[in-house]
Amino acid sequence: RSRKTQRAIPTPNIPDPMPSELAFMFTKISPEQKMYMWNIYTLIFVAESLTVVLYWALLRYGASFAAATTAYGFIMIPLCIQNIYILHDVVHGATFPPYEWQNYITHPWADFFSLPWMEVIM
Repeated sequence: RSRKTQRAIPTPNIPDPMPSELAFMFTKISPEQKMYMWNIYTLIFVAESLTVVLYWALLRYGASFAAATTAYGFIMIPLCIQNIYILHDVVHGATFPPYEWQNYITHPWADFFSLPWMEVIM
């Protein structure tokens, strides 16, 4: 039992015998998979940031507002969807980033200020 709340420590409900089609859900993520997920997440963050710069450049150098916004949305919408999917995988599988600076790239567009990773997972 928990010392503070006296609640029972949860135990996973693992099927016995384990069906082969479910075994992947109960395997531990390897360090290589963790690095891969965080590298992909970092790539998505960089792509989102560069898309914001592209939007500014399009507006600055003569594209119409409608054309610039369409191009921006065409690129940014799939990036944001992928951001949500990979962030979900990172939260559940590779909770703590391999590099300290990656704590600050998870929710940079969430508010007026970046929402640090520890505020999300704790």
